[in-house]
Amino acid sequence: MEMEKNKKNRYGFDFTPMVLDIKTFREAQKITREKLAETLDITPRHLQAIELEGKHPSLGLLAYIATIFDMPIDPYIFPDKADAKSAVRKRLDVLLNKLSYRDLSILEDIGEGNQEGSLLTLSSPVQPSFIIVYPVV
Repeated sequence: MEMEKNKKNRYGFDFTPMVLDIKTFREAQKITREKLAETLDITPRHLQAIELEGKHPSLGLLAYIATIFDMPIDPYIFPDKADAKSAVRKRLDVLLNKLSYRDLSILEDIGEGNQEGSLLTLSSPVQPSFIIVYPVV
């Protein structure tokens, strides 16, 4: 497969995680490849080559993509300095961006250690898009 052949450039830099995450960020925000390519002023085929075939984006293009998706690039450039939490936090950020304000408030309450009980409830008649049951400590 082309992605394997291009996995590392002559400097030993592995672009695979970065280009896979570009696609993940784009799809999470429901942006088509064509629309992103138009925004980036490149062809959809060029973006496809980056996402699926491991084509290395230019530094300017990479910076523009990172800006559009608020995507940190340090973990890709300095993988030895990145810890396991950063990858998990990045995936959680993508998921958190999809939640409503109400759902985020529920998660914030959980994070602050709501001691009211094991089932978090809302005073509003509107139900959250999910219910979280957690142990009382």
